[in-house]
Amino acid sequence: MSEKYYVVNKDVLPSVFEKVVYVKKLLYTGKCKTINEAVKQAGISRSAFYKYKDDISVYVEKNDRFILSLNLILSDRKGLLSGLLTLLSNYGASILTINQNIPFDDIAPVSVSLTTHDLTCSTEELINIISEVDGILKVDVIGKN
Repeated sequence: MSEKYYVVNKDVLPSVFEKVVYVKKLLYTGKCKTINEAVKQAGISRSAFYKYKDDISVYVEKNDRFILSLNLILSDRKGLLSGLLTLLSNYGASILTINQNIPFDDIAPVSVSLTTHDLTCSTEELINIISEVDGILKVDVIGKN
């Protein structure tokens, strides 16, 4: 028999399921080093955690994981990349990856991937804002998904 899955509002489920997800998050993020520590913090037993740990996870819609990847050419100027990252954060972007190559001829190629589900503006507006920063010479969108 094949497995069946259901999408269910968490409010109708027993609280143990949400606590199991919380334990998994505590362990994944390193906030707790052991299962004993995590289940104690969540207020469930080890046996409850082990009973459900493989059968429950958080459902994330594709639209909630929108990723924008950019290639940028920056002037080789102290603090410019730091300022860019602050700007992105101020507009609600969450940085996933950064790759900066060694500057050559006073320019620094940089690629940045970020999630945009918490943006306070449209991606187009964000790209325009980035493009107008003094020292950012070029912005290319290399991927949206």
